[in-house]
Amino acid sequence: MAAIRKKVPTIAAIIEDYVEHLTGIETRTKKDYRGYARNHINPYLGAFPIDHDGLDKLAAKWVNDRWDEGEGMGGKTLRNVHSFLSAAIGSAVPKYRPDNPFHGQRLPEYVTEEMVFLTHGEFSLLLSKVRDYYKPAVRFLVSTGLRWGEFAALNVGDLDLARSTPSVRVVKAVKRADNGHYVGTTKTRRGKRTVSIPPSLVPELAALTFNRTQDEPLFAGPKGARLRENNFRDRVWKKAVVAANADRDEDGRFVPLALRLNKTPRIHDLRHTHASWQIADDVDLPTLQRRLGHESYQTTVDIYGHLDPRQLKRSADAAEASLRAFTSAESLRAADLQLDGS
Repeated sequence: MAAIRKKVPTIAAIIEDYVEHLTGIETRTKKDYRGYARNHINPYLGAFPIDHDGLDKLAAKWVNDRWDEGEGMGGKTLRNVHSFLSAAIGSAVPKYRPDNPFHGQRLPEYVTEEMVFLTHGEFSLLLSKVRDYYKPAVRFLVSTGLRWGEFAALNVGDLDLARSTPSVRVVKAVKRADNGHYVGTTKTRRGKRTVSIPPSLVPELAALTFNRTQDEPLFAGPKGARLRENNFRDRVWKKAVVAANADRDEDGRFVPLALRLNKTPRIHDLRHTHASWQIADDVDLPTLQRRLGHESYQTTVDIYGHLDPRQLKRSADAAEASLRAFTSAESLRAADLQLDGS
């Protein structure tokens, strides 16, 4: 009598079970994961049993089919979906299968969007093209390095301007939802932090908060609502960038190339610019990590390590020491050969 094979769940079922039992994440994140499964995974892999013998070949085909030199799924999206899929399949090991073909799988290289760093002069030019109402917001962003979501979630009560070192307490962030946006937790655990504020901003921030309650948004639109990134980008930021790059000023006079911005920064590049200014002023990377709210020091090193002149000098000094040791060894060997030949 043939043995009855125990029913094995499909990959789609494993993924849903994995998502359903995740803890410590927001509802929106679970919704995003289910979207990954519905749009990118289940139509191609969902019906296969989790113990399918050829899953390793299916895994390779899935990656290759999702990537078409930038014409298919974008590189960052592929990495996000693949990371989620690998974790979901891993939850079935070893109960339903002995291995996870997605773990350690090599993914295609992709070009990340280039960071734009502004000099103080370039930022000044860009700021001059921003509408006056929004200039305090732009100055605050470049002076603190906050992520947009953290910045948009700030309330008047998060400011402490009375201390010898003025600061802002970051404990929240604006998040996306199906019906709009909401104020939730910061991106990482280390995202909850106190960030010092340049004293030169205090008069401007004090005027901004005058006669306002603690729970009102610190930076709001003309009607009092929290600033929305998409609206700010389209109505304020892009217009300022275009104006800073224009070959004619407002009066129609020609602007030489050397006096234009010649860059197209994103709003997030204010954070990168802040980091570059901090490093240029000898702020070390561990301090910068805490200021930016990176979960790990390695993240700070990976993003900004190449800007740190101290690290570049240490590398150059190490190379110089190795070269000197090699040169000394070569000199000694040459001397030995001369002695042997005499």
